[in-house]
Amino acid sequence: MDPLKIFIHLNEETGEIAKELKKTWSKNYEAFDRVKLAAELADVQVCICALANQFDIDIESAVEEKFIKADGKRKWKTAIEKKGDSHELLS
Repeated sequence: MDPLKIFIHLNEETGEIAKELKKTWSKNYEAFDRVKLAAELADVQVCICALANQFDIDIESAVEEKFIKADGKRKWKTAIEKKGDSHELLS
């Protein structure tokens, strides 16, 4: 599939997340639906994975490299801390 088409679809799905989140504060829309939000988040995740696959990018490794391994090189730290072989959220 064309990466540009995947990216356009990703943006469309991101807009659907925004539409659902708007329901949390605007009285002009139907009630917020957590299940619908979960479905839209899943759509975005699938689009991100599809885009990464088009360029042979291991998204899990990319996230680890960006947010875990790079922490030692930055002044600010992510919200995740390595504990043995796993990672935990900092409190």
